[in-house]
Amino acid sequence: MSFGLTADLYDRAEDDAAAVVFGRLYAEGRRAFSIRNEEPMPYVRTCQLCRRLVVRAYHREATSLGVRVVILGTNEWVGLSQNTSRDGYRFSAVRRLRPPGTNSAVYVVHLPFLQRTTIDDTRRVLDRLGWTEPEGEGLVESNSNSCLLSRAAEAKASRLLGFHPDTTRLAREVTAGFLTRDQAVAALARPHDHPRTVREVLADAAIL
Repeated sequence: MSFGLTADLYDRAEDDAAAVVFGRLYAEGRRAFSIRNEEPMPYVRTCQLCRRLVVRAYHREATSLGVRVVILGTNEWVGLSQNTSRDGYRFSAVRRLRPPGTNSAVYVVHLPFLQRTTIDDTRRVLDRLGWTEPEGEGLVESNSNSCLLSRAAEAKASRLLGFHPDTTRLAREVTAGFLTRDQAVAALARPHDHPRTVREVLADAAIL
């Protein structure tokens, strides 16, 4: 249902009223980020739609195989909090998954953050492997670089919000030390346009 509500949201004409709605729903989406939230709602940041499905799928597949720990190579921080008594930050690379209605927990480990690597460390590994960036792409990009749904939403969301919808995600990677501020700013400088709408991408994928 949330996919349909999101398609309805992105069908709106771009005007001042839509900007208010997008701003409100962006804030609500951040508050409802947990996979324990099952309330149908539209999401300005479309990655949150897939996250609710993918994280549950990790748990379902792992428990069906008797796996308690899943290690991923994705550079995602998990928990980030400020310790005001020490004026510092703490972040975690381990996510504990226990979706509603389940009894067992599965732990997902994001290896780059566990090892406290940086984007430069990643580049050195890729260089040793002989990997080169595809033409027109950068090593650091918004989520729209690898997802048609995110690309279909990115430019419109950026215009109506007044900032890129991936800003918070990359800002936290800067805080955790994986990226520099300049790398994050460059990655978000030019939102991608896409000829298809959010509704068209979802319909093509047989989701709607």
